Amino acid sequence: MRALLALLLTVAVAAETPEQAARGLLQRILPKGRDEEFIITITGGDEKDTFGIDNAAGDKIELTGTNAGSIAAALNWYLKYTADCQVSWAGDNLNLAKPLPKVSEKVSLTRPYQYGYYENVCTVSYTMAFWQWDRWEREIDWMAMNGINMPLAFTGQEYVWQKTFEFFGLTAADLDPFFSGPAFFAWQRMGNIKGWGGPLPQDFINERMQLQIKTLARMRSLGMTPVLPAFAGHIPEALTHKYSVNYTRSPDWGGFSDQYGRVFYLDNTDPMFVKIGNKFIELQASIYGTDHLYNADQYNEMTPPSTDLGFLKGASEAMYNSMIQADPKAIWVMQGWLFVNDPNWWTQPRVQSYLSGVPDKNMIILDLFSDVVPCYPESNSYYGKPYIWNMLHNFGGNVGLYGRMPVINTEPHLAKNTTIVGVGLTPEGTLQNYPVYDLMMENAWRSEPTNLPTWITNYHKRRYGKTTPNTIKGWLSILNTVYNASKSAGWGVTKSVIEVRPSMNMDHGGFMPTHLYYDPATFVTAVGDILKDHDQFSHLETYQNDAVDLMRQALSNKMLELSANHTAAYKAKNQQLVQSIATEILQLIKDFDKLLGSNSHFLLGKWIEDARSWGTVDKNADFFEWNARNQITLWGPKGEITDYASKQWSGLVSDYYYPRWELYLKTVNTALKEGKAFNQSAFDTNCRVLEQSWQHGTETFPSQPVGDAVQIAVTLYQQYFA
Repeated sequence: MRALLALLLTVAVAAETPEQAARGLLQRILPKGRDEEFIITITGGDEKDTFGIDNAAGDKIELTGTNAGSIAAALNWYLKYTADCQVSWAGDNLNLAKPLPKVSEKVSLTRPYQYGYYENVCTVSYTMAFWQWDRWEREIDWMAMNGINMPLAFTGQEYVWQKTFEFFGLTAADLDPFFSGPAFFAWQRMGNIKGWGGPLPQDFINERMQLQIKTLARMRSLGMTPVLPAFAGHIPEALTHKYSVNYTRSPDWGGFSDQYGRVFYLDNTDPMFVKIGNKFIELQASIYGTDHLYNADQYNEMTPPSTDLGFLKGASEAMYNSMIQADPKAIWVMQGWLFVNDPNWWTQPRVQSYLSGVPDKNMIILDLFSDVVPCYPESNSYYGKPYIWNMLHNFGGNVGLYGRMPVINTEPHLAKNTTIVGVGLTPEGTLQNYPVYDLMMENAWRSEPTNLPTWITNYHKRRYGKTTPNTIKGWLSILNTVYNASKSAGWGVTKSVIEVRPSMNMDHGGFMPTHLYYDPATFVTAVGDILKDHDQFSHLETYQNDAVDLMRQALSNKMLELSANHTAAYKAKNQQLVQSIATEILQLIKDFDKLLGSNSHFLLGKWIEDARSWGTVDKNADFFEWNARNQITLWGPKGEITDYASKQWSGLVSDYYYPRWELYLKTVNTALKEGKAFNQSAFDTNCRVLEQSWQHGTETFPSQPVGDAVQIAVTLYQQYFA
């Protein structure tokens, strides 16, 4: 087995030079043959990457860079700021002029900080859970083009855990109650849950190992230093029976029962802690190699068992020791979410004690929520530890429009006199709000803020190839409303009430808010402005996506209004109005689903198709589909985190959300007709029957769009807002 793994690794990394890696990216991204119009020059050298763009003889463009990743960033900068083109999550515009447009002056940019970081530990579950190589290949290219050189690389670790615990005498059967299903890996790896969604097919474990070898090879060829996992202390119960070890049980998380929660946690003072951590790092390096960066989170959304300052220092020290005994160059990359999640427990003396167990040079803190709740100011830059300024932005992979563009444009630059060593993206889920992410990752190369009105105008110019007075007006309005959220706007993107289990009061702020922090009428006008010139842009993939996304938000906002009106009519005991609004609500949900179904980025069918692609037999395919369904709906056996990872996707709207709303509206109407008070608890019980029955379905949903996206958006705009 070890010989086979070595061979796989050798093949994966076989002698691809930086020039070849860069050329390969250009060939994958650009229209066929257009890469030949670019000259690539790798300069090597400095700690901080640099790239340059200049005109060359024969109508060619020369891209220079420290490494292949810098060449990718140079290409992206050229496409954006000279060629008026774009490569994005939300469609590409690669209508390159021929010959290539010349740069007005030579471009030379150097990173202000060493690192461009990417991924929350939850991203691998909420967005990437079922990606195959082709999707990973695209994402890695996107990373390089956007200045990311420090990606989290968590795929395939179950194979290493299996080999590690086998070394300590456990069997595959011992691990079945420990490993979660693929949709829930993030929380099992952090010790929040165990076993839910499992057990894992062995073929899947092996295939993910092979996928990790390919992704790491590509990342490294593009000049990246991937962050691999490390042991945080979470162990299978079987280990506590085989060895006399000191352990505790993690606190309750999310209301999961003991079967799936209260994970066994090895005491950091037990000699087995360092032994297991050391063996894991050793085995992982033998399979995947190492770049000496490791992520592990001991207390993610869990309170440590002791407030003693010495204990806290010892906990981090044990963690660090479990790394350096196998890799003396190890650097612990730690998410700082624990300090945000429970600031009352994590007083500054406790924070300082916990961090003091690791030398400054051997730890990097991910200031995970810098865009809303930065922790580095209060902790005096983490008491000397290097940290990365991150935009979290999104929880659960929710889809609503939201952003704090003025904040991400300025605040990373205000931190330059601290211990900052990078900027990054740490969303729980991606593939939404692309303007916000595009702007944020320009900070990987910018040393000062940009002009936002100019930036947003250029942004949609490169998406559509040109601007009109109407599109300029519309996008400037969106910049000043949707993408100008204050700190009080809430945590996370705005959820639609369509995707939340219905109730009498659905307008709320705070975490995962449904409340609108901007004037919905102003937003509707902005959408109308962008749609006015649809005849000039409707052929563009990028415009099609934007038409659906913007109209989706407009209808979502309308639904919030209708639900409030329905509640008011019920309280006024106006039976006729209650029935009339109920009819409007159900029609809007149908129209909402039709709109979403017209664009490939909003389809339940694609999520399920990707999940089923991992099944080697029908039975296994059903297992992966069940994982995919549960995560985006009940999130647990009894709906422990219901609707946390909800999505505005066609198919999910029609087959899951619509029946819930239909039942709710019928229940409210019946209560009013019979002169009874609406019973939310009784409704929730009945609704749970619908929700549970959906978990094990295997009906097929379209994985390709249906209908003319732009025409549907325009028609619905005229129907609802003209």
